[in-house]
Amino acid sequence: MSPYDKINELNDIAADLDDIRERIVKLGSLNANITSPISDAITQIDQAVEWQQVLAQDEPKSEVELQLERLIAAHGIQRVKPVCYDLMLKEMNGGTAV
Repeated sequence: MSPYDKINELNDIAADLDDIRERIVKLGSLNANITSPISDAITQIDQAVEWQQVLAQDEPKSEVELQLERLIAAHGIQRVKPVCYDLMLKEMNGGTAV
């Protein structure tokens, strides 16, 4: 199971626990501390999600990403700065816009 799958599953579990906690709160006073452990579990799940997100960043690249990198390297493609045509026209005409 990939970190992305784990993140999705953990988020689903946390949402389910939150729904359960809300249903328990609607019951009113039960003379039992039920919601605090559920809140603690949700906090722990949130921490696990953060860790899985760190692991997901270290995942090997997909075949599509690798093909794109090979294509860029083969053709010597480099990033270029975006062009602002309005600014370019101003510079060509001595600082006045056309």
